[in-house]
Amino acid sequence: LSDLLNGQITSLDAILERASLLQWDLKKPYAVASFALEEANFKKGQKGIDAQRLAYEKLYTLLCAHFPESPMQVRTDQLIMLWGIHLAEGKNWLAAIEAQLAKIISEWHKTQPKIKLQIGIGDMANEPISLAKSFQEAKDTLKIMQNVPKMRAINAYPELGAYRLLLEFPD
Repeated sequence: LSDLLNGQITSLDAILERASLLQWDLKKPYAVASFALEEANFKKGQKGIDAQRLAYEKLYTLLCAHFPESPMQVRTDQLIMLWGIHLAEGKNWLAAIEAQLAKIISEWHKTQPKIKLQIGIGDMANEPISLAKSFQEAKDTLKIMQNVPKMRAINAYPELGAYRLLLEFPD
């Protein structure tokens, strides 16, 4: 998954072979969803790091329970999920993702009310080589969300409009 998301594909056949061993169907379209958790104590030394790691483990468990077929990876400061897009969803693929993720956010806040959950979604990747672009878009969406107050908890790169201009300026 890291190789795909970081654009380090040396051989598409090798990636597809490894994916099939993990029972991932990379022949269908995906969008990358990046999940970020925010809580004041996460920035306070080793206890904060441990609390952050535990929170991401809880989020991973929650997502696995709802989306067991979706490839996921937990990193230090985010959780990344490949969201399989069903062709039947057509142009409504993004609305379908947002509706399901809204339920996850609701469930998350029932058990973790002090930990803010934000989700950035990249555009649809029709082939594995495009997943790196979708991942970058998901990360860029989160970056904008973290710098613009009062944005929704779920945002998608294709819907950011003029907010994308903020990415042109240094932090």
